[in-house]
Parts: sequence; C-alpha cells; structure tokens
Amino acid sequence: MSELVLSTWSFGTVANAAAWPVLLTGGSPLDAVVAGATAATGNGELIMGTCGSFLAVELMHQGWGPQAACVEVLRRIAARKDIVPDHQVALIALAPAAAGGGWASAALHPGFVHVVSDVAGTRVQSPHAVLLPA
Repeated sequence: MSELVLSTWSFGTVANAAAWPVLLTGGSPLDAVVAGATAATGNGELIMGTCGSFLAVELMHQGWGPQAACVEVLRRIAARKDIVPDHQVALIALAPAAAGGGWASAALHPGFVHVVSDVAGTRVQSPHAVLLPA
C-alpha cells in the first residue's frame, strides 16, 4: 500500500500539499502537523463549551506541552461548568517532533483508560493526569 494523505474538507488541499514533503523524507504524518493533534471524549456539551480539542492544539501551538495543554482544557471546563461525579471528559494530545514530540492524556475524573501499542507491546493505561481525583 502506498502513502495516502486524506482530508475531509476541500480546504485541506493546502495541508495535504504541505504533508507530502514530510512524508516523502521519512517523517510521520504527525510531523506534517504544525501544532499537534488532540482527541477528546466524554460529555460532549462540556467539551464543546470550551472547544476542547481546538483549545488543546492552540495551547500546544503557543508552546505548551501535551499534558499541560490537556490539564488546562480540563481546568477551564471545571471552572466554567457545574461538574457532577457522572461527568467525564478525557483528552489525548500528540505533539509533532518539530514541537518537541511526545503525547499525554488527562481526564476530569478517575475511570478513563486508553490502550497504548508501541514496541513494548499493547496495554491498557490510565491517563497521565486526573484533574479531580476521587
């Protein structure tokens, strides 16, 4: 299978064009991203209320590391919303090599887990940070 760069919006053509030189010289797809990438899960109204994924990437663009960016998003959610024990938000953020690389995860409450697969194997792991421990 050959390399593929895919966008779901027509304005992605600029990003796709920028990605090719990185991929063709052995870089990873994430290295083609300027600031990083974030995935968020949990109570959508809490995430959307702060534009959580966007905010984490913007913070990394400003120089924050992935863990600090995730924790800051959760801190802002907790400061703006009436959080109850049933609420959960979790983020996983990745920084490209040009921005220092690395990744981190964080959750509003305990209970969130994610699966990590790397050269050491595949394992279920708790987040790197939990904002509101039990």
